[in-house]
Amino acid sequence: MNPIQAIAAPSSPTAAGVANDAAVSKEEFLILLVAQLQHQDPLSPQDPSEFTAQLAQFSSLEQLISVNQSINDLADLEALNAMIGATNMIGQEATVIGDALNVEGGTASEIGYSLSRPSASTHVNIYDANGAIIHIIDLGPQAAGDHATTWDGLLDNGEAALDGQYSFEITAVDEVGLPITTLPSFRGLVTGVTFEQGTVMVEVGGVKVPIGNLLGIGSPSAG
Repeated sequence: MNPIQAIAAPSSPTAAGVANDAAVSKEEFLILLVAQLQHQDPLSPQDPSEFTAQLAQFSSLEQLISVNQSINDLADLEALNAMIGATNMIGQEATVIGDALNVEGGTASEIGYSLSRPSASTHVNIYDANGAIIHIIDLGPQAAGDHATTWDGLLDNGEAALDGQYSFEITAVDEVGLPITTLPSFRGLVTGVTFEQGTVMVEVGGVKVPIGNLLGIGSPSAG
């Protein structure tokens, strides 16, 4: 069994440690190859053609490792460029996919949503930090497309909600009661950019969201 075959065979005792790794390095391949040469039968040396084939396999493995490293380097570079570009958003107002809702000074942030088709009934459920519904807004029938609304910051009992983070859910049905696909969104100032687990995260209104959730960016609204 040649080194490549040993690597591919989990049951091989000579490659047991290697087979458990996610990837095989060139050094590990060479160690196996040299060990094979050292332990070959002097009276029946390895066929030169087979040895040549193994060297060709090593060359292919080395090229694959180099290509993989190049791909990883490229991915890191693209992520770095994306993060650098995202820092230019700091101080700007962004619209992102998500259900975050912030109350500050008694004023709630804007609620955005998109309907895939016209609705006969549309509601906004407001949730507190514990996931309990604290208010429901009846928006009535709505056309298909993008919409925006606001919450007056009042609870069902008429009291003002405390400042902090909340969330919302858009529910919509058609004339026969079938649910309509909705896409929630919210707006807020971009206050920071981080890189977490290979993803550029943008902090919008105190909430971190993947940069891929960004729908739009612009200057802060007046007032």
